[in-house]
Amino acid sequence: MINKIIGTAFSRGLMAIFGLLTLILNTRYLGAEKLGELAVYSITITLVVQVSEFIGGPSLVYLQKKFSTLQILTVSHLWSVTIALLTFLFLFLFNENFNFPFLLLAVIILIQAANHTHLHLLVGKEMIYGYNLSSIIQSTIMVSGIFISYQILGTTEITDYLHVYLIGQIVMLFFTIWFVSRVSESNKPTSSNWQMIKETFNYGAIIQGTNLLQFGVYRFNYLILESFTSFSNLGIYSVGNQLSEKVLIPGNAISTVQYSRIANSEEKEKSIDLTFSMILISSMVTLFAIIGLLIIPQSIISLILGVEFSSIKSLFFYLAPGVFFMSVSTIFSHYFAGLALYKYNFLTSGFGLVLSLLLSLLLIPVFNLEGAAITTSIVFTFQTVFQIIMFKKETKLSWNSMIWKFIHTSFDIKNILLKRIR
Repeated sequence: MINKIIGTAFSRGLMAIFGLLTLILNTRYLGAEKLGELAVYSITITLVVQVSEFIGGPSLVYLQKKFSTLQILTVSHLWSVTIALLTFLFLFLFNENFNFPFLLLAVIILIQAANHTHLHLLVGKEMIYGYNLSSIIQSTIMVSGIFISYQILGTTEITDYLHVYLIGQIVMLFFTIWFVSRVSESNKPTSSNWQMIKETFNYGAIIQGTNLLQFGVYRFNYLILESFTSFSNLGIYSVGNQLSEKVLIPGNAISTVQYSRIANSEEKEKSIDLTFSMILISSMVTLFAIIGLLIIPQSIISLILGVEFSSIKSLFFYLAPGVFFMSVSTIFSHYFAGLALYKYNFLTSGFGLVLSLLLSLLLIPVFNLEGAAITTSIVFTFQTVFQIIMFKKETKLSWNSMIWKFIHTSFDIKNILLKRIR
């Protein structure tokens, strides 16, 4: 398992570097206002893909044990096509209101939804290598394509970025298809596709309902910020937020392996111990990354991103607490998801969204960019506290037991690391 974590962390690290290079190119060539508009497009794409994952989403990590791969792919892809077509029709009919590149967005949504289905299936089958490699390839295509478009061809419009993004998703699709084709088929169809749709939707509804709520926690303040200020401010904040979220990559890598392991385990006690280990590793790595981000001089940030984004440095201090607690929160979320205890994540996300709505409307009109950052940190801090309370309730552990488990786990991790170093 350690090798899977290291491999996933390494791949996420590469993706972070590629993502950072893409972000730098975007800030240098698109500027704050265009990045603000791009943030709105990205929110639209992510929101619709979340809807497509009501079937074919994270629930597959759990349900792949019950249904055949062919059934899963057939039903999931048909649903994705339906959602993409409905999106195209909606944006086409209301194009005067939105003025979106509706055909381009619909195609991106379709391809990305297919990729997500394949990736969730690979995680469920514990084919982490295929998951990691496919993701790295997509990131490589993105940064290479953006560089060619901006630097060599001189095309620096938002649609140019979206075209490169689509190409990256298409190339990734070939790889995810290849890896999924290598999945060993252990389950034969024992129920109809319609029965599978009902069961998948039942699981997917609460999972994706949770993800939609959490997506609102992540991005609702974007819309509030834009409505009270401007696209330029949104562009600056989105860049600062993306940079701070790069710090979460090690924690996300750890939680991916944790989720896959817990979903395929029948031993509750081992899942609890694994969660304590993952929390300690994720929080420590994230803390070091946060410190590294905070000590970067503002002059370096201005040199790399441009003077227009010099205020991002101050945003990091407001975002840092939220990023740290988010690294812990994601471990708790994947513990509950791995055990199919989706209601706990739903309650957490619902609590976070309500808090985010209230704080965004209170703080953003007064403090602008800083208000959005403060909102994010407060919300993730209280979400994590909320999860700790629910984790204690679900595991029936006392506070003393949890503290001792953390202490014992920290010594185990230290010994493992020392042994690997020697």
